[in-house]
Parts: sequence; C-alpha cells; structure tokens
Amino acid sequence: MDKIVGLAVSRDIGTLIVKKVVISKSDPLAYFIRDNEIHYEVAASPDKDFIVIEGATHGITPCVRCEQSPGQYSNSVKNFFDYVAKWVNARF
Repeated sequence: MDKIVGLAVSRDIGTLIVKKVVISKSDPLAYFIRDNEIHYEVAASPDKDFIVIEGATHGITPCVRCEQSPGQYSNSVKNFFDYVAKWVNARF
C-alpha cells in the first residue's frame, strides 16, 4: 500500500471531500447510516462505492442478537474484508 500517492483532501466546514477514490462503509444497525451516505454523496471522487454489510454492527462484527438462526451473520467480518480487498486490488 506504500504506492498510494496523490490523495487530495480538503476540509471545508467539517465536510471531508476526497478527490480520488472513496469507499464508504455503513452497517444496517448503526445510527450513522445517513452520515455515511452524506460522506459518500459529497465525495468529489468519480470512483466511489458505498457498502452496507448485512448483519454487521458498527465494529463490523456480527450482530448475534439480530440473527434469526445461530451463526446467520457470522461471516460479516470476512465479507467486509473480502469486499475491501477486492475493491482495493481493482484500483491499486
């Protein structure tokens, strides 16, 4: 990852605007879904992605209390990192 250069970031009244590539992650159980949607929407990058990991808590770990069957969301961490790895590898 040491070859990532040229990330242009500008802070304007608390809004982070990234001008290269953006991946924004949210989870269906967080209070911050709309915040993450806004970060995605205002990102100036033409190459951006917004993802939501089913069954993940704010820390990406499985929400056990949300499961309808034992282990239903046990792969939330793996799903997140698999997606991010594929996303990064496609760009760098």
